[in-house]
Amino acid sequence: MSYISASDMSCAITDTELIQLTDDSGSGVVDTARINEVIGMAAALVDSYIGGRYKVPLSAPIPEVVKAASVSIAVYLLNMRSSFEISDKRVKAYEQAISLLKDIARGTATLGIEETTQERDNAASNKAANSRIFTSGSMRGV
Repeated sequence: MSYISASDMSCAITDTELIQLTDDSGSGVVDTARINEVIGMAAALVDSYIGGRYKVPLSAPIPEVVKAASVSIAVYLLNMRSSFEISDKRVKAYEQAISLLKDIARGTATLGIEETTQERDNAASNKAANSRIFTSGSMRGV
């Protein structure tokens, strides 16, 4: 599930830039498949960070911080696939988005929604407490 749409990206990138970054065929129009591809990649990256704390994919309404981070990541990924130099502003926005996701994963930032309390499976052993194979007695003289 994606957290943003192509229209959400308009706050961070112009239509002219979208054409430059997606129009591999030279048709002069935005390639929406390319945009949807990076939007999906951004959502997967967001999920990989917050999945330990929240049930992913998130359901509507999507928190604004997730949308903002997704836009920054998607714009950065679009730029990465081109030969154009990425502006410092976009690199910084991407780095801040990743930093925020790390904070959310650590629990020092929150999405403002209920966290998942996933029960972890406890590993069980089939060995008795005294079933050691190698003891000082069995190793004597070796």
